[in-house]
Amino acid sequence: MSKYSVRNIILGVGIGLVISSIININASQQRLTVEQLEKEAERYNLKLVKNEIEKSYPEEVTTPTPQPEQQDIDESQNDENQQKNTVEFYIKKGSNSYNIADGLIEKGLIKDKQAFIDRLYELDKSGKAQAGTFYIPENADIDTIIKIITTIRR
Repeated sequence: MSKYSVRNIILGVGIGLVISSIININASQQRLTVEQLEKEAERYNLKLVKNEIEKSYPEEVTTPTPQPEQQDIDESQNDENQQKNTVEFYIKKGSNSYNIADGLIEKGLIKDKQAFIDRLYELDKSGKAQAGTFYIPENADIDTIIKIITTIRR
């Protein structure tokens, strides 16, 4: 076989795999019955929850206003105390390690941009920073900052 015929064979096999995958994906889409769902849920020790929506709504719904409990007051005071000794730091969605390091330098949280980036790579946390607002202690070390900004929040 010449060089071109081997190439054509490989190309044909590749195209065949792609086409068969597309056919398999489209052909295998089926709706499951409630019995099938219950059986699969039981197989994995899961519970199937049925969601029933009421069709009639009461005209006026009143909910009691919650009274702040002592624990809520204590938590809000703790939050205020934490914010006094922290620096608010915002990470925009899509920011890369260099953008984040620049922002940390601007806020005075780190002094060495390259040391921060190197430590991100050492900890395998590069690209894992979460978008959002963070409250970082003023005297936090690089590892603490990395832990704060890469922890997944719920």
